Amino acid sequence: MNTKDPTDDEIQSLPNSYESTLLEKHGELMDGAALRILLHMKHERTFRRAIAASALPVGVFRLAGRKGWYARTRDVAAWLASVGNAAGTGLAERKPERKPSRSDPAHA
Repeated sequence: MNTKDPTDDEIQSLPNSYESTLLEKHGELMDGAALRILLHMKHERTFRRAIAASALPVGVFRLAGRKGWYARTRDVAAWLASVGNAAGTGLAERKPERKPSRSDPAHA
């Protein structure tokens, strides 16, 4: 398979691409349900716990007279672009490799 590295121009255009796509779909504010899906959180409870622990990658807030949580769509797009750029440069967090245990059959 022939894959090419992205050019600097392509990397620079990522934030604009994310932003325009998300703004078109969600408008200026993304509701909590859409953010939870984007973050691959299966359960509402997990999302609420992440909010309580301030563990979400973007700021969320409540609006007077409305239910639920909201995030600025532009902030979400900027975060996505930063994660994408870090992954492209090898700077993204990686899970540590699991060391085989003595009881692991593959270890024998």
